[in-house]
Amino acid sequence: MQQPQHPPLTLVEDNRWWGFLILAVGWGLGLPPIFIGARVLVLVFDKSAGVVSLQYSSLLRTEKKTFPWHDLKDVVVQLSRGKKGRLSARLTLELQNGRVIPLRFYYSSDVRGTQALQATIGAFRDQK
Repeated sequence: MQQPQHPPLTLVEDNRWWGFLILAVGWGLGLPPIFIGARVLVLVFDKSAGVVSLQYSSLLRTEKKTFPWHDLKDVVVQLSRGKKGRLSARLTLELQNGRVIPLRFYYSSDVRGTQALQATIGAFRDQK
C-alpha cells in the first residue's frame, strides 16, 4: 500500500520590518547602519519528501539547514522568565541525536502564539 501524499507545511517568519526600523532610528540618530533583526525564517516540514528544512535569510547572508524527517524527535517551546518575572518563549526543534535547534535566537513575549505554532506543527506531524 502506498503512503498518502501530504502537502508540505510551510511557515514563514519575516522580521525585516523590525530590522529596517532599527536601521532608520539609528540612521536618524547618526549611528552607523545596524542590520540586527532584519531576517526571514522559512521552515518547511515535508513528509512526502521526508525532510525538514530551515532557511534563514538576512541582508548579509542566507543559511539553509536540511535534515531527514525521521531525525526530528520533537518540537518544544522553551520558556524563560525575565528579571521582572515576565514569561517569554521560543520554539526549538529537538533531533534524535540530542541536538536542539532554536528557530530564533531571541525569546518572544507571545507565549500563546509560540504554543499555538507548536500545536500546529504537532498536528501536522501526527497526520496519517
